[in-house]
Amino acid sequence: MTRKDLRTLTCPFCRKKLYLGHSYFEKKGRLIHATLLCDCDAYPIVGGVLFLTKNGIKEKACLFLQQNSLPKSEAIPIFLFRLPLGNFLTVKIIFLVSRLNIFKNLSFKNFMKFFISIGIYEKKWGTYLLSRFKSKSFCPAVVTSSLIRKNSKVLDLASGTGHFLYILKRKVKEKQITAVEKSLPGIYLAKKYFCPGANFIYADLEYPLPFKDGIFDSIFVNDALQYISNKSRLGSEIVRILKRNGFVSLSGLYNSKFKRGFIDPVHFPETPSGYASYFPGLKYSVFSEKNSTEGDLKHVDRRRAERKLEELKTFTILLSEKEMKKDIKADMKSLIPESFD
Repeated sequence: MTRKDLRTLTCPFCRKKLYLGHSYFEKKGRLIHATLLCDCDAYPIVGGVLFLTKNGIKEKACLFLQQNSLPKSEAIPIFLFRLPLGNFLTVKIIFLVSRLNIFKNLSFKNFMKFFISIGIYEKKWGTYLLSRFKSKSFCPAVVTSSLIRKNSKVLDLASGTGHFLYILKRKVKEKQITAVEKSLPGIYLAKKYFCPGANFIYADLEYPLPFKDGIFDSIFVNDALQYISNKSRLGSEIVRILKRNGFVSLSGLYNSKFKRGFIDPVHFPETPSGYASYFPGLKYSVFSEKNSTEGDLKHVDRRRAERKLEELKTFTILLSEKEMKKDIKADMKSLIPESFD
């Protein structure tokens, strides 16, 4: 994140602009360790990651910045902020590990095995992440990424461990990509292995988005919208920060006709029109995810989509000022790596 990028940010709580309070370390014009201020609070940037929350993790990040002689490196093991220890002891451990840089040469595969062994990820989920590039459920987002225009600003909400960020950086420069995620292990892996030059923000999508109006040309929410409690606010926020002629891609959406198959008992899926209703002013197009493995997302007529919902257990929605009425095609071989260790 650069000083110029700060002009696009707002506090998600008081909604006022954020400005630089103090910079501890910058590298090639990017803020690595710094403090941002607004009317209500101070927010730390540690290892190039902006912490925009009001929880204990943010407080530990602030304490980290108070250490003498901060590491001149972006390789901060920020996942350690989740340690179930007191703030002082946790920060001391983080500082020591940062100095030693003991994870520097671990491959993604070995790092994931480490995360599984210490309980940060369940084995089933970690195994899935190791093979996510080859997963059928990952393909729809990759296909819609082919719509990204050159030199555009892209936002990935609920960016997870960063597999999709790796796809995005093949379309635009890393500095044009912003990722918002509330999982610190996910941010750590994304930053270390998939897209180190992106702008990473640790924040919760249940709160207003920390951006000024009309910032992004394209916004992606992959396999995440159905888990958001306040979908209406998030949808309105996405519309607010989207540029004119921009688009929103929502992939991995579950159909309300398949609630019994939805694993989360708290959050429930919608119909295609139900999801679209959260994005006022934008027209929507529906695509079946059933046949997306060959880089071809099949467009489905909206009226047919509502009449024959049994055909759309999962689907992708594209929102923009104009409805798209044709299939979307992408060269998957040029976007997805054959192997990634």
